[in-house]
Amino acid sequence: MSAERISRSRSKVSHERALLAKLEEKIAVEEMKQVLLGPAWLRLDQVDGFYLDQKRLDEPRSEAAWSRWLDGAEREFASAVKCRGQPEETIRKAWP
Repeated sequence: MSAERISRSRSKVSHERALLAKLEEKIAVEEMKQVLLGPAWLRLDQVDGFYLDQKRLDEPRSEAAWSRWLDGAEREFASAVKCRGQPEETIRKAWP
């Protein structure tokens, strides 16, 4: 297992959550927050609650299996970042 890679993933997720929270502050209507940012929050929850969950990280795996597992976490994280991008651009244009 790559403890450094797991640590980097956790750090990136934490940073992305902070960006989403900051973006969420710009949206007054609760339903719009859910529609615009809900998918990104869900993907980050998937990374934290599935890929980076300690029980799953304690499971025995070969180095190759660890690499594939953490690749999956990174793909899910990239999807969360992408889900934030469009609402962020829309908000930037609508409320400079």
